[in-house]
Amino acid sequence: MDMVILQTQSTAVAALEIIVMLLGAAIIGVLTTYFYMKSKYQKAINALQSKLEEAEKSRDRLNEELNAAKKELAEKSDQYEKLQNEYNELLKKEKDTGKGAAEGKKTGK
Repeated sequence: MDMVILQTQSTAVAALEIIVMLLGAAIIGVLTTYFYMKSKYQKAINALQSKLEEAEKSRDRLNEELNAAKKELAEKSDQYEKLQNEYNELLKKEKDTGKGAAEGKKTGK
């Protein structure tokens, strides 16, 4: 009977040892795969991050250029309006001068 108990205990211990070893192997496999995949794709991740940083810098530069162009457009629009007003005033003076001269000729006849 002692032999059966001893055999049962050694079978249970052996099964437990096998389970522990399998868990250890699984953990090692998962960690190895994780670090391998991380190192494999880390270069791609770094390249994409640098492209993203370049794109952000480019976006900022383009926004600055856009703001400068908008400011210049506003200034040119103001200049255009001023010139348009001056032109309209000169045109009105010409018309008034022309009418006055025409009326003077009519009354002079």
